[in-house]
Amino acid sequence: MKKTLLLSTLSLMSFSSLAVLNGTPLDWAQEDGTVLIDNNNPNYYKYCTGTLIAGTQVLTAAHCGEVTEGIDQIDTVHFSNNSQMTLLPANITLNPSYENLGDTSRGHDIALYSLPQQADYYTIRFFKDLRRDVLVHNQTMTISGFGGTPKDLNRANFTQTDLSDCPECSPSPNYQINANVTTASHTTGGDSGSAWINSNNEIIAIHKGSKPYTTGRRETYGTNLHYASDWLLEQVNNWHYPTLFDTKGKATITIQSLHHPISGRVSDMAWGENVTLIREESTCVSMSDSDNIEPYSKCTYVIESDGSEGKLHLTNTAFITINKPIPATPLEPSIPGVSPPMGGDSGGSLGMISIVALIGFGIRRHKNTYANA
Repeated sequence: MKKTLLLSTLSLMSFSSLAVLNGTPLDWAQEDGTVLIDNNNPNYYKYCTGTLIAGTQVLTAAHCGEVTEGIDQIDTVHFSNNSQMTLLPANITLNPSYENLGDTSRGHDIALYSLPQQADYYTIRFFKDLRRDVLVHNQTMTISGFGGTPKDLNRANFTQTDLSDCPECSPSPNYQINANVTTASHTTGGDSGSAWINSNNEIIAIHKGSKPYTTGRRETYGTNLHYASDWLLEQVNNWHYPTLFDTKGKATITIQSLHHPISGRVSDMAWGENVTLIREESTCVSMSDSDNIEPYSKCTYVIESDGSEGKLHLTNTAFITINKPIPATPLEPSIPGVSPPMGGDSGGSLGMISIVALIGFGIRRHKNTYANA
């Protein structure tokens, strides 16, 4: 999110204090379904925000994963627990309609990163039913990203708009969705790829960018996932679920179908490992029996655990770890230009070397309009 920097006091400020002026600061550990993506290119550094879905996928913007200046980038996905995974270009799938036109782009600006293994996360956002248009004029929504602060997650508030109240705005294609800022907070470089979350806490779009007008208005725009629904289901074709869940006793876990209809009937294949699956109380079982699991429908599994570690297997490859032990020694962060946490400061300290690096990153930001985020 856009921040105001007081250069005269930078050396006295913690990194987190730079992140709260406009956006609402979030605890990344409580939003662990959100990830930071950087491209490991010292000559052309850029970073984006992404969302974990279906255990092994990251949903983000296509311009985050495209080849930059003829160089195949090797992207690193950073997680809230300070772990990371490195991805090669072969692991990145851009929507086929996306096209970089130099100073702008067209088509569905979305991409999926396939992780080499299942990620660990508790928090997920379900998708709105993308088979229908997601735009609800004037409905409130939020965007959370790492823009301007590639370690601290911040949230800004918006309302959806059809641009009928914006004569100065450029006409937009039907696959583009737009939003109005509601406070001084807005997005900036690094927020690209963030999920747009509606007032029902559902994913509806992927953030592309924003730009100001001389009138003082700021246009914020993203890719309406309704128009990419078929591609998304075809690429994922799996359950969307939290990969971690803690409980002692009886609990209900909700998951969502992101299966493509062409794959046929969605069958219940779940079984418990050191947890008891109560099938007669699980709607995923009854909905499967009645052939009633459609794309974007949600269902539940009811389990019982004695508090020890176990697994709820959804398929042969997709599973939810129950009561996974927390490592005794947290991993050190490895985000470029960011110091590790220090003492009780939730944001850690930002040294002068890191400040210079961060300023350098800002100077080298992508000059395309979508990178202004």
